[in-house]
Amino acid sequence: MNELDKALHIKKMGQVEEALPLFKSLIDSDATNAELHHHCGQCHDALGLEQEAVAYYENAISLDVREDLLPDTYVCLASSFNVLNRHDRALETIEEGVRQFPDYAPLKVFHSLILFSADQQADALRTSLLTLLHTTHDANIKKYERAINHYAEHLQ
Repeated sequence: MNELDKALHIKKMGQVEEALPLFKSLIDSDATNAELHHHCGQCHDALGLEQEAVAYYENAISLDVREDLLPDTYVCLASSFNVLNRHDRALETIEEGVRQFPDYAPLKVFHSLILFSADQQADALRTSLLTLLHTTHDANIKKYERAINHYAEHLQ
């Protein structure tokens, strides 16, 4: 098992305190590896170190993190900004993620949470309701789709 696989395995097992120095060491050896920055940011996040996580997520994006990690990188970066009460940056980040990945539901859910944190409750509820309608397979909710859409579009 190489060092990256070891770090990923330890992180997956929830042992982020042990994984973090491994990712930092890997970054020291390969500073332009966007994936390493993404995972290092997540370790910081899991440890409640959102301020430190932000730089790693920003690096991951600027270093062109893999397409399969990019939507989650936007979620994580926006969430970190939100925890740090940087709501403008959180909204800017999550909205960029939604523009790039309009079908990735977690971005929309976090968009709702960030809108709520930014005191935009009507927009938050609207986004939540529309995301629910587009992602649910629950027939009991679907039968009220027209009414829910109406309410969502008329929230103030």
